[in-house]
Amino acid sequence: MTDNKKKKIYLLPIVSFLLYIALGYYAGHTLGESLANYDPIYNLAFFPILFIAIILNVIIHEAGHLVCGLISGYEFSSFRIFSFMIVKDNGKFKVKRFSLAGTGGQCLLVPPEMQNGDYPSVLYNLGGALADLITALIIFFLSIAFSNPWLSSIFKIIAANSLVSAITNGLPMRSKIITNDGYNAWSLRKDANARRALWLQLKINAESTKGRSLKDMPDEWFVLPADDEMKNPLISAIGVFCCNRMMEQHRFEEADQQMRRYINDDVLIGIYKCLAVCDCILCELMGENRRQVIEELLTKEQRKLMKSMRQSISVVRTEYLIAKIIEMDEKKADKLMRVFEKTAKNYPFPQDIETERELISMAVKASEKGYTND
Repeated sequence: MTDNKKKKIYLLPIVSFLLYIALGYYAGHTLGESLANYDPIYNLAFFPILFIAIILNVIIHEAGHLVCGLISGYEFSSFRIFSFMIVKDNGKFKVKRFSLAGTGGQCLLVPPEMQNGDYPSVLYNLGGALADLITALIIFFLSIAFSNPWLSSIFKIIAANSLVSAITNGLPMRSKIITNDGYNAWSLRKDANARRALWLQLKINAESTKGRSLKDMPDEWFVLPADDEMKNPLISAIGVFCCNRMMEQHRFEEADQQMRRYINDDVLIGIYKCLAVCDCILCELMGENRRQVIEELLTKEQRKLMKSMRQSISVVRTEYLIAKIIEMDEKKADKLMRVFEKTAKNYPFPQDIETERELISMAVKASEKGYTND
């Protein structure tokens, strides 16, 4: 990986870290000045207020995506705040549980049909940052209106937090785990293939929330991207979906070869790479079941990502199979199966549960045929 690419990948966490350090300094300085003549109890009240403000900031951000998407002709599909997710299933709204590493929330909508290969996409992607910016301006002006120094300081700190969120989401940046809204909007503006890739992702997600499996969706949605296109995270997601579909169709060898290419070429952002490695481990368990190969796939980075993605049913499935087949630790395997069942209970994509159960059964049966663990 070149130095320039490394700088681009680490730009988002570095900028975010510096901005939040600055926010913390500003909060301490502003609050310290305003509390000079107040009872210390006001200090204690600040933290729950800030906690509530952070939650509201996530809601406002995702609501910005929702409003801008609906204005652009999209339809509601799902709305997630932290791990609580509202999905629309056959006209009914249901509460599910799901989380994604590197995100505090997510608003996924059904895009309008493409006209001449295009559709409105930029406003929907920038809606969250736009909502953050508007919120920061409104709250800042409110802080000026308050004569009480303590209340004024609280509002200024909340406004600063919204401004930091607008910057870290609106300016095009990426990390090893995920890309931000600004980066996606920038990619969409200049790349027609990226716009189509996002459209496909949203359509696939909408069908998935309805309980439709990948193998039952249109074939034309699952065409492997060209190698040079895989450098774009929006397009590389389609490559991952294609491999997921191969897994559902039991084309394990083909899926394994394709995913290993993506992993070796280092074209996947963290969340996609983590899931691809999990599927490669599954393919190995159903094939030669070589302990050394599996240990090579379970790098320190992979284990860290799997730990942060414990609410992904594929990650739990992988941990269960490693415990049962490789480590032969029945107690640990039973515990992980309980985690699997708990995750499955409120998982937003019901067809994934059915697929994962089938894959678990196939892997366990394959291990019982007597493959070596060398």
